[in-house]
Amino acid sequence: MIRKLRYMLLAGIAALAAPAAMAESCGPEEITTATLDLRKMLTIGTSDGQAQAAASRIDAQARACPETAWIRLIAAGAEINMLDRQEGADPQASTSLLAQRFGHVERAFAHLEYFRLNKPEDFRHGAVRLSYDAWADVAEMVMQAMLRLADKGHVHPLVSETPPPLACDFVVKRMATTASGYRYNASFPVLNYLNAVADVCRASKERLDWNVLDQRAEQLVTLVKDGHISDPQRIRWALREAYRDSRQFLDGRPAPYSFWAQSDETALMDLIAQHKVSLKFFDENTEIPRADWFTPENVSSEDTVYSVGLAISRLWTPLAAGVTGAELAEVTQVRGAVMTSIREFGAEADAAGQTAAGRRAILEAMSAFQQGDIRTPEAATLPAMPDWMFKVIEGTFQKRIDEAG
Repeated sequence: MIRKLRYMLLAGIAALAAPAAMAESCGPEEITTATLDLRKMLTIGTSDGQAQAAASRIDAQARACPETAWIRLIAAGAEINMLDRQEGADPQASTSLLAQRFGHVERAFAHLEYFRLNKPEDFRHGAVRLSYDAWADVAEMVMQAMLRLADKGHVHPLVSETPPPLACDFVVKRMATTASGYRYNASFPVLNYLNAVADVCRASKERLDWNVLDQRAEQLVTLVKDGHISDPQRIRWALREAYRDSRQFLDGRPAPYSFWAQSDETALMDLIAQHKVSLKFFDENTEIPRADWFTPENVSSEDTVYSVGLAISRLWTPLAAGVTGAELAEVTQVRGAVMTSIREFGAEADAAGQTAAGRRAILEAMSAFQQGDIRTPEAATLPAMPDWMFKVIEGTFQKRIDEAG
């Protein structure tokens, strides 16, 4: 990959049209100077001292020209080259050195993020030409470095469980492709990033934007298959998510298709069968307003079950699930409120004259929630209701159903 970037900078072989007038704070001479310095850093035989001097000049250029996107991109490449050199010289770095190296990743991403948000026209000045290959390779370098440091405990926010908002754009998708192929292995930092990218690309009308859905589905299948995801609730969530994403990627076509190989399809379906994962209640269901749940035309519909299940899922917070470390009394109080809300659903079915059908729909929704078939994203991986809680509600509801005949 570094060889590719070196080749791109040294050879500059792509034939490019002349760029439009530059509306940036620094001009072609500054971009050319920074490019030549990065070229020197990437040239075989350049000493670490020479590379450090070049990196310092590039950093000074980036500070002097903070609104020049190409210089910011070159600065990102320089940061990662210095990191690569440090890792090569001392692979087993101390904790303090790792923190210092993480600074290279943070600065590189800040430069790359500016470039992403302010992508310039292709650049040509004399023998220096910069286009797609330049930013694509630097994006790849930054993501690989980010994941290497995450492996060692320094997790950048981009690959954390709460990444910043993203867009379905060229740099974001390139980094997703790099992440999905990182060391041909699955990891949670990779999944974190793919989750965030999939969330913003899933709604796109462009099929090419759906490639991340294939990448995420493959990652989820591998994490389950290799035992990295082992909790039953998370397994159900992961396999349902993989199924949903792969179906959208296939877009009605049978597997294999494009990047989704027959081996991917077989692995997914085998795991679904092995873990007895239900494939009910996907995006084809429609959430309907609460006031319409128990009307004669809706009460027995799958959409009502789906809607009630989502309502239950929204009630089921981390505190109710008992995963926050709160005192038992506080958890019990919240669970009591959840039970009261579900009983109110039943009372609404009674008031609509739909005691039997309405309460059956609520019980079906509860079961689907328990099994992980209907969950909001926020509750997707939370533990289900305790059995005693489910059985108490089930018992009272079933009694009313039996009484209603």
